[in-house]
Amino acid sequence: MDAANRQEIKMVVWDFDGTITKKHSCFFQKDFYIEEKLSSIVADPLVFRNLNLYLNKMGIQLGIASFGKRDIITSILDRIFEREKNPFLPKNIITPKVIAKRDDIRWEEGFEPPPRYNKVTMIQHLLSSYLDEGITFDNKEVLLIDDSLVNCAHAKDSAYRYIFLQGFNRDHGFNPLALENVKEMFKSISKDEFASIWTKFLDTYAQF
Repeated sequence: MDAANRQEIKMVVWDFDGTITKKHSCFFQKDFYIEEKLSSIVADPLVFRNLNLYLNKMGIQLGIASFGKRDIITSILDRIFEREKNPFLPKNIITPKVIAKRDDIRWEEGFEPPPRYNKVTMIQHLLSSYLDEGITFDNKEVLLIDDSLVNCAHAKDSAYRYIFLQGFNRDHGFNPLALENVKEMFKSISKDEFASIWTKFLDTYAQF
Protein backbone atom coordinates (compact mmCIF):
# COMPACT_ATOMS: atom_id res chain seq x y z
CA MET A 1 0.00 0.00 0.00
CA ASP A 2 1.29 3.46 -0.91
CA ALA A 3 2.24 5.16 2.36
CA ALA A 4 0.82 8.43 1.06
CA ASN A 5 -2.61 6.80 0.79
CA ARG A 6 -2.44 5.00 4.11
CA GLN A 7 -5.23 5.81 6.51
CA GLU A 8 -5.29 4.77 10.11
CA ILE A 9 -7.19 1.55 10.78
CA LYS A 10 -9.68 1.98 13.61
CA MET A 11 -11.72 -1.21 13.22
CA VAL A 12 -10.62 -4.74 12.25
CA VAL A 13 -13.45 -7.09 11.27
CA TRP A 14 -12.66 -10.78 11.07
CA ASP A 15 -14.49 -13.46 9.18
CA PHE A 16 -14.55 -16.58 11.34
CA ASP A 17 -15.21 -19.90 9.60
CA GLY A 18 -12.22 -20.90 7.47
CA THR A 19 -10.35 -17.72 8.33
CA ILE A 20 -9.80 -18.27 12.04
CA THR A 21 -11.10 -21.84 12.32
CA LYS A 22 -10.10 -24.86 10.26
CA LYS A 23 -13.54 -25.47 8.86
CA HIS A 24 -17.05 -24.05 8.77
CA SER A 25 -18.91 -24.18 12.06
CA CYS A 26 -21.87 -25.93 10.46
CA PHE A 27 -19.61 -29.00 10.12
CA PHE A 28 -18.75 -29.10 13.82
CA GLN A 29 -20.37 -31.99 15.61
CA LYS A 30 -22.22 -31.34 18.85
CA ASP A 31 -19.80 -30.06 21.51
CA PHE A 32 -16.81 -30.53 19.18
CA TYR A 33 -15.75 -26.96 19.83
CA ILE A 34 -15.87 -27.57 23.60
CA GLU A 35 -14.33 -31.02 23.92
CA GLU A 36 -11.64 -31.07 21.22
CA LYS A 37 -8.17 -29.58 21.57
CA LEU A 38 -8.17 -25.94 20.57
CA SER A 39 -5.35 -26.59 18.09
CA SER A 40 -7.64 -28.95 16.19
CA ILE A 41 -10.06 -26.06 15.66
CA VAL A 42 -7.69 -23.11 15.20
CA ALA A 43 -4.30 -23.74 13.59
CA ASP A 44 -2.41 -21.28 15.78
CA PRO A 45 -4.57 -19.79 18.56
CA LEU A 46 -1.55 -18.10 20.18
CA VAL A 47 -0.89 -16.03 17.07
CA PHE A 48 -4.53 -15.00 16.79
CA ARG A 49 -4.78 -14.20 20.50
CA ASN A 50 -1.60 -12.11 20.64
CA LEU A 51 -2.43 -10.20 17.48
CA ASN A 52 -5.86 -9.16 18.70
CA LEU A 53 -4.73 -8.35 22.24
CA TYR A 54 -2.12 -6.02 20.74
CA LEU A 55 -4.68 -4.41 18.45
CA ASN A 56 -7.01 -3.90 21.40
CA LYS A 57 -4.23 -2.24 23.40
CA MET A 58 -3.68 0.12 20.47
CA GLY A 59 -7.32 1.22 20.74
CA ILE A 60 -8.41 -0.56 17.57
CA GLN A 61 -11.96 -1.92 17.72
CA LEU A 62 -12.45 -5.60 16.91
CA GLY A 63 -15.40 -7.36 15.36
CA ILE A 64 -16.56 -10.64 13.83
CA ALA A 65 -18.77 -10.75 10.74
CA SER A 66 -19.61 -14.35 10.00
CA PHE A 67 -22.30 -16.41 8.31
CA GLY A 68 -21.63 -19.05 10.98
CA LYS A 69 -23.15 -19.90 14.33
CA ARG A 70 -22.93 -17.34 17.09
CA ASP A 71 -22.83 -19.79 20.02
CA ILE A 72 -19.91 -21.66 18.48
CA ILE A 73 -18.06 -18.43 17.70
CA THR A 74 -18.40 -17.08 21.24
CA SER A 75 -17.40 -20.41 22.78
CA ILE A 76 -14.26 -20.68 20.65
CA LEU A 77 -13.27 -17.07 21.33
CA ASP A 78 -13.64 -17.68 25.07
CA ARG A 79 -11.30 -20.67 24.77
CA ILE A 80 -8.74 -18.73 22.72
CA PHE A 81 -8.47 -15.88 25.21
CA GLU A 82 -8.84 -18.01 28.35
CA ARG A 83 -7.74 -15.89 31.32
CA GLU A 84 -7.28 -12.76 29.22
CA LYS A 85 -10.19 -10.40 28.79
CA ASN A 86 -11.86 -11.25 25.49
CA PRO A 87 -11.42 -8.12 23.32
CA PHE A 88 -14.36 -9.09 21.07
CA LEU A 89 -17.40 -7.43 22.65
CA PRO A 90 -20.66 -9.42 22.35
CA LYS A 91 -22.27 -6.58 20.36
CA ASN A 92 -19.40 -6.80 17.86
CA ILE A 93 -20.10 -10.41 16.90
CA ILE A 94 -22.46 -10.21 13.93
CA THR A 95 -24.05 -13.39 12.55
CA PRO A 96 -27.17 -14.11 10.47
CA LYS A 97 -29.19 -14.37 13.70
CA VAL A 98 -28.48 -10.71 14.47
CA ILE A 99 -29.43 -9.45 11.00
CA ALA A 100 -32.49 -11.72 10.73
CA LYS A 101 -33.86 -10.35 14.00
CA ARG A 102 -33.15 -6.74 12.99
CA ASP A 103 -34.79 -6.98 9.57
CA ASP A 104 -37.36 -9.70 10.30
CA ILE A 105 -36.03 -11.93 7.51
CA ARG A 106 -35.24 -15.63 7.21
CA TRP A 107 -31.49 -16.16 7.29
CA GLU A 108 -30.28 -19.24 9.12
CA GLU A 109 -26.84 -19.43 10.63
CA GLY A 110 -24.42 -21.49 8.57
CA PHE A 111 -26.04 -20.54 5.26
CA GLU A 112 -25.33 -17.99 2.56
CA PRO A 113 -27.24 -14.68 2.82
CA PRO A 114 -30.52 -13.94 1.05
CA PRO A 115 -30.53 -11.58 -1.96
CA ARG A 116 -29.24 -8.04 -1.29
CA TYR A 117 -27.46 -9.16 1.89
CA ASN A 118 -23.73 -9.83 2.17
CA LYS A 119 -20.72 -9.34 4.44
CA VAL A 120 -20.95 -5.56 3.99
CA THR A 121 -24.47 -5.65 5.50
CA MET A 122 -22.91 -7.11 8.63
CA ILE A 123 -20.08 -4.57 8.75
CA GLN A 124 -22.54 -1.70 8.40
CA HIS A 125 -24.64 -3.09 11.25
CA LEU A 126 -21.53 -3.42 13.40
CA LEU A 127 -20.47 0.18 12.73
CA SER A 128 -23.98 1.52 13.37
CA SER A 129 -23.84 0.16 16.93
CA TYR A 130 -21.25 2.85 17.72
CA LEU A 131 -23.43 5.77 16.67
CA ASP A 132 -25.11 6.01 20.09
CA GLU A 133 -21.64 6.54 21.53
CA GLY A 134 -20.97 9.33 19.04
CA ILE A 135 -18.31 7.23 17.27
CA THR A 136 -18.20 7.08 13.48
CA PHE A 137 -15.85 5.35 11.07
CA ASP A 138 -14.76 6.31 7.59
CA ASN A 139 -14.95 3.23 5.36
CA LYS A 140 -11.20 3.31 4.78
CA GLU A 141 -10.66 3.10 8.55
CA VAL A 142 -12.26 -0.37 8.51
CA LEU A 143 -10.30 -3.50 7.59
CA LEU A 144 -12.00 -6.81 6.72
CA ILE A 145 -9.92 -9.99 6.98
CA ASP A 146 -11.68 -12.78 5.10
CA ASP A 147 -10.97 -16.02 3.23
CA SER A 148 -13.65 -15.37 0.58
CA LEU A 149 -12.82 -13.47 -2.60
CA VAL A 150 -16.53 -12.67 -2.96
CA ASN A 151 -16.67 -11.06 0.48
CA CYS A 152 -13.45 -9.14 -0.23
CA ALA A 153 -14.92 -7.91 -3.52
CA HIS A 154 -18.03 -6.64 -1.71
CA ALA A 155 -15.77 -4.86 0.79
CA LYS A 156 -13.78 -3.29 -2.04
CA ASP A 157 -16.98 -2.09 -3.75
CA SER A 158 -17.94 -0.31 -0.52
CA ALA A 159 -14.45 1.24 -0.12
CA TYR A 160 -13.53 -0.82 2.93
CA ARG A 161 -9.98 -2.07 3.17
CA TYR A 162 -9.53 -5.81 3.09
CA ILE A 163 -7.04 -8.65 3.32
CA PHE A 164 -7.78 -11.83 1.41
CA LEU A 165 -6.49 -14.37 3.91
CA GLN A 166 -6.92 -18.08 3.32
CA GLY A 167 -7.03 -18.78 6.96
CA PHE A 168 -5.03 -19.33 10.08
CA ASN A 169 -5.62 -22.82 8.80
CA ARG A 170 -3.02 -25.07 7.24
CA ASP A 171 -5.68 -26.92 5.25
CA HIS A 172 -6.19 -23.89 2.98
CA GLY A 173 -2.65 -23.32 1.74
CA PHE A 174 -2.24 -19.70 2.91
CA ASN A 175 -2.24 -18.07 -0.47
CA PRO A 176 -1.48 -15.22 -0.87
CA LEU A 177 -0.77 -14.65 2.85
CA ALA A 178 1.35 -17.40 4.41
CA LEU A 179 0.92 -18.35 8.05
CA GLU A 180 4.68 -18.13 8.52
CA ASN A 181 4.56 -14.43 7.60
CA VAL A 182 1.93 -13.85 10.25
CA LYS A 183 3.93 -15.78 12.84
CA GLU A 184 7.06 -13.83 12.01
CA MET A 185 5.26 -10.55 12.58
CA PHE A 186 3.07 -11.31 15.57
CA LYS A 187 4.17 -14.29 17.63
CA SER A 188 7.02 -12.94 19.75
CA ILE A 189 7.17 -9.16 19.66
CA SER A 190 7.11 -6.55 22.38
CA LYS A 191 4.33 -4.03 22.79
CA ASP A 192 6.70 -1.25 21.75
CA GLU A 193 7.51 -3.02 18.49
CA PHE A 194 3.93 -3.77 17.57
CA ALA A 195 2.86 -0.44 16.05
CA SER A 196 5.63 -0.44 13.45
CA ILE A 197 5.10 -4.13 12.62
CA TRP A 198 1.35 -3.60 12.26
CA THR A 199 2.07 -0.75 9.82
CA LYS A 200 4.38 -3.05 7.85
CA PHE A 201 1.69 -5.74 7.83
CA LEU A 202 -0.90 -3.30 6.43
CA ASP A 203 1.51 -1.91 3.85
CA THR A 204 2.25 -5.45 2.66
CA TYR A 205 -1.21 -7.02 2.64
CA ALA A 206 -4.10 -4.56 3.03
CA GLN A 207 -5.85 -3.48 -0.14
CA PHE A 208 -8.45 -0.85 -1.03
